[in-house]
Amino acid sequence: MLNPRLGERLGQAVVGQAELESGRLPSAQPISAGFVDIVGFTSLGEQVPPDRLGTVIGGFESSLEDAVEPPVRPAP
Repeated sequence: MLNPRLGERLGQAVVGQAELESGRLPSAQPISAGFVDIVGFTSLGEQVPPDRLGTVIGGFESSLEDAVEPPVRPAP
C-alpha cells in the first residue's frame, strides 16, 4: 500500500529532460516533505484491506495538515 502511494506522489514531481538540461523549472515551487514512522502500521496493514488502510492514511494526513502552520495542502 505504501509503495503505490509514494509512487503517486513522486510521479507528480518528476522533472523532464529539457528542464534538467536547461537548469530551469518554470513552475517550480519550494516544498517541504516529512516522514513519520507510525507504530503498528505494518501490523495494521496485514490485518485490514488496502482500501481501508488508504482511508486510515488519508485521515492521518488530514490531522497533520491541521497541526502545522498554514498554508499546508496535500500533494495533488
